[in-house]
Amino acid sequence: MRLWIAEKPSMARDIAMAIGGDVQSHDGYMTVGRDDVVTFCIGHLLTQAGPEAYDPAHKQWDLSLLPIVPQRWLMEPAPKTSKQLKVVGKLVRQARSVVNCGDAAREGQMIVDEILDHFDYEGPADRLWLQEMNTSAIRTAISRMKSNGEYQNLYASALARSRADWLIGMNLTRAYTMAWQTAGNRGPLHIGRVQTPTLCMVV
Repeated sequence: MRLWIAEKPSMARDIAMAIGGDVQSHDGYMTVGRDDVVTFCIGHLLTQAGPEAYDPAHKQWDLSLLPIVPQRWLMEPAPKTSKQLKVVGKLVRQARSVVNCGDAAREGQMIVDEILDHFDYEGPADRLWLQEMNTSAIRTAISRMKSNGEYQNLYASALARSRADWLIGMNLTRAYTMAWQTAGNRGPLHIGRVQTPTLCMVV
């Protein structure tokens, strides 16, 4: 079975129609002909684990425990889409080959690749790089697919962005919040890699 993993349901439907053949819809995926299966993500099906996943002591906000720097990064199912993750995971385990059909950008690359990593997929994988979503353009892109391995720098870039967000958000939010509360204030003080400098620019 060749498994096509799209970033969203609408993209999966378009790809299934472009592959050609008898398309049958199922719960969370479509079969196309005798050998192709098209499934989809709903954005990120996995999310960064919280600090307590690395050490139960991190449930408590304690300055002496900062900074929290994971040695091995952990991912968890996104709560709202855990059902679809199970569908995709079952299909990945059955696949003889996979096609990454994420959006043509680093985040689209990551959305599919992080699933392949999560389920320890080691088989052949191609990359469908779509700039347009009409049938003709999809079929042209299918005829020009490259190895997914050629796009791993994009995946690494997206991972770096995601982990930087986590490191800054988790550590600085805790540090600034505790300093904020020590000064007699209430509530959390959220710090974000993008949100905080952007807010400063607006102010």
